[in-house]
Amino acid sequence: MDRRSGLSKKCCYRATSDEDKADRISNPPENILSHILSLLPTKDAVRTSVLSTEWVYRWTSIYNISFDDNLCNFEAFNNKAKRGRFMSFVERVLLLCRNTVFEELQLFCRCNYEHRRVKTWMSAMLRWTVKKVDIRYDGPLNFPKCFFSCDSVIELKLRVRDVRLPDNSRHSNLKILAPSSVCIQSLGLQSTRNLFTFPVLEKLHFQKCQ
Repeated sequence: MDRRSGLSKKCCYRATSDEDKADRISNPPENILSHILSLLPTKDAVRTSVLSTEWVYRWTSIYNISFDDNLCNFEAFNNKAKRGRFMSFVERVLLLCRNTVFEELQLFCRCNYEHRRVKTWMSAMLRWTVKKVDIRYDGPLNFPKCFFSCDSVIELKLRVRDVRLPDNSRHSNLKILAPSSVCIQSLGLQSTRNLFTFPVLEKLHFQKCQ
């Protein structure tokens, strides 16, 4: 009797232990899920919303965002409907994200979109606390004023055909500035000087700039 009861206790203990392990796998903490989803391309993270009702808005806790119209088929650049879906996707993500602190925001566009619309996207991104910003835009682009006065940005990468710098441009915490293939159109001499006077800048890397 003792041996049987002892065996039963051991079996019960193992079963309970196995159940605990299963629970940890099937129900990980929210911060772990957020971390995993943030490692995915944003498009794939949003797709997890179809898994179940519990996953509909789980992606909204991501802290890395990447918008890349290059992930669309090449025909998308000649297809108004597909371009419209990409723009709607960007605006949906910006509207629904719950985080206010982001590690990195990326906007990669091979196609030219309406300037006011893109400025609205960037203004929406910069209402958050953002550490790294990477923008690649195949065409001229007028940035919103808030873009040049965002104190949270510590790393800024730009690949834009034309950039107009306002006279009061500043990033007080910027440590890395890496413009590539950028034609800088300054509104005045002072704005050009400001490009080299960021107080804590550690790395300045120009590549094929004018």
